[in-house]
Amino acid sequence: MPFCPKCKFEYVKDIDVCHDCGEKLIDELPDEIKYSEIKTRWKPLQNLPGRIYAEMAKEIFDKKGIPSFIKSTFFSSAYGTRGVFGDTTTIFVPDDKLEECNAIIERMFNNI
Repeated sequence: MPFCPKCKFEYVKDIDVCHDCGEKLIDELPDEIKYSEIKTRWKPLQNLPGRIYAEMAKEIFDKKGIPSFIKSTFFSSAYGTRGVFGDTTTIFVPDDKLEECNAIIERMFNNI
C-alpha cells in the first residue's frame, strides 16, 4: 500500500498522489526519528487573545510544514475552554521559522 511521506496517510493501490497535500506517494514510510535526536529550539510568538486564534494560526503553519505547539493559560488548558475573556495563548515554533511565522501572524491578525 502506498503512503504519503508528509501526512503519513495510507492509500489504496493505484493512487499516486496524496489527496490532502499533493505529495507523491511512496511504498514505505521511513523510520521514525527518535525524540532524543531532535535538536529544535522552540521560540514563542506573540500572545494571541484565545486558543481559537492560536488554532487558526497553527493550521496555517501545519499546511506550510512548520511544526508548532500551543500553550494556553492554566484555566483554558485545565478545563478545555476556548476563547475565555482575558485568556492568552502562545504558539511556539522552531527558532529558524520565527520570522516567517511572525509575518504570517501579522497578516492574519493585524486588526485584532
